[in-house]
Amino acid sequence: MMHSEANRLDIHRHMVRLVDLDTDVSAFLGHYGVSADRGFLPEIDPLLRLPSPLFDEWESVIVRLPEMDTERKSEIHQSLETLTPIANFMDVLKDHDDPKVVLARLERACLLFVMFANGWIWSHSPPSTVLPASIAQPLQLLSNELGRVPALSYMNSLCNWRRTNPEGPLDLDNIKCINLFVGGEDESWFFMVTIAIEKEGAPVLVATVEAQKAVLRNDTEAVIAELRNITATVPRMTALLKRMREHNRPSVFYNKVRPFVAGTRGSPAHPHGIVFEGVTDSDVKGSACSSTAVGSSQWSVHSYFGGSAAQSSLVAALDASLGISHTHPDTAYYLRDIRQHMPPGHRAFLDAIAEGPSIRNFVHSKASICPFASAAVMDATTTEKQCPMHKLKTGQLKSLDSSADSTFASSSATVSTDHPMTPAMRQAMDLITAYNDCLKAVEEFRTVHLILVAQYILQPKDAQVQGAGTVLEVSEGDHKKAVGTGGTSIFPFLKGCRQETVDQYVSTVSESSAGAEMVGKVSGASESTSTSMNQLSSSD
Repeated sequence: MMHSEANRLDIHRHMVRLVDLDTDVSAFLGHYGVSADRGFLPEIDPLLRLPSPLFDEWESVIVRLPEMDTERKSEIHQSLETLTPIANFMDVLKDHDDPKVVLARLERACLLFVMFANGWIWSHSPPSTVLPASIAQPLQLLSNELGRVPALSYMNSLCNWRRTNPEGPLDLDNIKCINLFVGGEDESWFFMVTIAIEKEGAPVLVATVEAQKAVLRNDTEAVIAELRNITATVPRMTALLKRMREHNRPSVFYNKVRPFVAGTRGSPAHPHGIVFEGVTDSDVKGSACSSTAVGSSQWSVHSYFGGSAAQSSLVAALDASLGISHTHPDTAYYLRDIRQHMPPGHRAFLDAIAEGPSIRNFVHSKASICPFASAAVMDATTTEKQCPMHKLKTGQLKSLDSSADSTFASSSATVSTDHPMTPAMRQAMDLITAYNDCLKAVEEFRTVHLILVAQYILQPKDAQVQGAGTVLEVSEGDHKKAVGTGGTSIFPFLKGCRQETVDQYVSTVSESSAGAEMVGKVSGASESTSTSMNQLSSSD
């Protein structure tokens, strides 16, 4: 294999630029390969097929890939193993003046080869531990060029859709998968829901950049407005996530689709990873590998996570925007490692937001001037009536610091029900409330995701999945054993992400005609989950 560093796409060389007062939002997003309208989706619709007849063999095989699930599986294996080498394929793909078209071609080719790879690995019984050179070599070249690991990732699904009506909107009811592993509406719908969520969430990115600019201007009202834009957007993402059950049956997903999107990292069938025939360690750019002897040569060995929604740059951008830190072992290591599955521009964007003007610190700086605010969070078992804020409102308590639970209040604050509210304090209250509302929306999104995991992954038996409306009962032991397609212990990971969201709440009270009234109450996670599960179960 030959690889020239000089030939790599310039559009993938991203220096981290932070938001400043002169930042043009569209240009800032564009620098990282992100758009105000589509977010992290490709700026142009994905290619339905590669343009040159040189690639007809690849395109014919990908159409037949669902036959791996039939008695013709051996024929597909033969086709994959004997793909004709195309020595100059990278030059042909890059032969265009428009970088967006070049990127679309590279993403299309990468999609073909990650599907070839996973199809090959998981259609064998037992799963194959060696990827033939006909797949491994092109896949490694494409991954080097795109700046991410040579494995199926969330980004591949973002480049695998078409509009059913080419002139229609880019929304869930007008998109389909271009290529599938097993075929059918269930598989297509699973991937298309994620596309629709990414498109719907694009305003979050614009609001984040605008909010950071407002922080630099010390413009509290503008920060509040952008936080409200985020709060308005995330529930629409959640509503789309809830539509997963409309055309994706849990039994079909678990038994047919899910195996083909799994990774080799953490796989019992791949304790030492998977051998990339024809690829040496020197051919690998920017991803971990080791060598193993296969025949008379030393081939590279890889072990990567499978495709996972945790690889979504959009969800990571929400965390970076709101200052949601993931530090627990159940979440921190995985979220760090999966960055290599994201495009380099997206990784750089997340770094820019995380390192830029802090919205959360801005909220805390304003909260510090308000005696009614605290960064402490209500315990999940605390009810409103137990909270000192409620006691203050009802006259049971004359001063917050006289309560045994005074940790909910500023340590030095003494607040009576007739304490005057200044305009600055009211503005601070509005800011904290707007920030908490964002957190609540993200918490709800993660709760719905947890519920879907219970329905689609935590029950492996078809007989236990009776329909889309069933909320499954799963033991705590099963929770800890279940592994997601990304390779994590899925339930502890998702619960950890949600708890780390809840941990960021700022509690507030404000004056009303009846006295002090709590407006930033943090509901317990268990109560939130119960409500969300009921709502999700009753929806059609």
